[in-house]
Amino acid sequence: MLQTNSLPSATIVSALTVRNSLHLSNDLDIMDATVVTTVLDALTRASSQNTAVLKPAEQQLKSWETQPGFYTVLQTIFSNHALDDNVRWLAVVYFKNGIDRYWRKSAPK
Repeated sequence: MLQTNSLPSATIVSALTVRNSLHLSNDLDIMDATVVTTVLDALTRASSQNTAVLKPAEQQLKSWETQPGFYTVLQTIFSNHALDDNVRWLAVVYFKNGIDRYWRKSAPK
C-alpha cells in the first residue's frame, strides 16, 4: 500500500467524496480512497506549468513507482473520463513508463 503519512487534512476529509466522484466500488475503504485522492493530487500538481509545484510532485510520483497498488490507482484515475484530460494523460504516461521500467523481462531488477 502506498505510504500516505504526509496527507493534507483536506485530502483526508474529501476521501469519501472522491470515492463517489471516481465511481469507486462501495467496498473500497477510506484508506484506499485517500490513496487515490493523494495520487490524483500529485498528478494534478505534476501537470502544472510551475516548476516549483511540478518538481516535488514528480519526485513524489517517482517514489511511489515501486509501491504495491500504485499502478492500480493509476488505472483507476486514467479510466475515469470525468477527470481532467491532462491528469488522465499523465496517469497513462506513468503507467506506461512503469511497465517499461519494472514489468518487462528486460527490466533491471
